[in-house]
Formats: sequence, C-alpha cells, structure tokens
Amino acid sequence: MSEDLTKNVLDTNTEAINLILTIVKRIESHETILTQIMARLEKHGTILIQILGRIDALETRVGVVESRLDAIDVRLRSLEQTMKRSVHSLERGQTVLNDAILKINVGFLDVNERLQGLEPQQKRSNSST
Repeated sequence: MSEDLTKNVLDTNTEAINLILTIVKRIESHETILTQIMARLEKHGTILIQILGRIDALETRVGVVESRLDAIDVRLRSLEQTMKRSVHSLERGQTVLNDAILKINVGFLDVNERLQGLEPQQKRSNSST
C-alpha cells in the first residue's frame, strides 16, 4: 500500500480521497496490532479446540460411568428381588419349623402325662414289696 493511488484520480473528489487515504493510513498504522490480535485469536482458537477435545473425552468417560452405574442398578435390583424371595422362603421355613416344634412339644407333653400316670403305679408296686 505504499504506492500513491491518487495520481490517476481527478481533483473533484479530493476531500473524499483524502478521507479514504487517512483511513487507510490509520488502518496501516494499526496493522501490527491487528496482526497481534489475529495471532491471539488463533492461539485462543487452538486452546478452545483443545478444551473441546477434553470435554468430548470427559463426556465419553461420563457415558461409560453412566452405563456402569446402570448395570450396577440392575444388579442391585436383582439382588433386592433375590433377598425378598429368600426372606419370604425363610419365613415359610420358620413357620414350618415352628409347627414342627409345636408338634414335638405336644408330643413331649403327652409323653410327660403318660410318665406321670405311670409313676404312682411304680411307687405303689415298690412299697408293696
């Protein structure tokens, strides 16, 4: 932009041309700053791409963790159902055991009554000798 473009222009629009040239010179004076800004933007763009890559990796890991948690949840529900069935089975077994103990207890009471019925007879037979 160092060549003078105003040599071929008519003098009728010199104010407009001067304004344009002033703007171009200001832009040229800010070219270094604009170049630095562009370099920084590119650097930040690179950093942003790296951050987005890390976010994608984290999202993948979160997805893996979520699927593992879902599997654990399914296993825990299955275990809960198994435990409920086991407790119910134990309750039924306890009821059967209680019934058996009651029957044994009734049997012992019956045997005890019979033994008590026999004891006086044995004492009488011993005293008569």
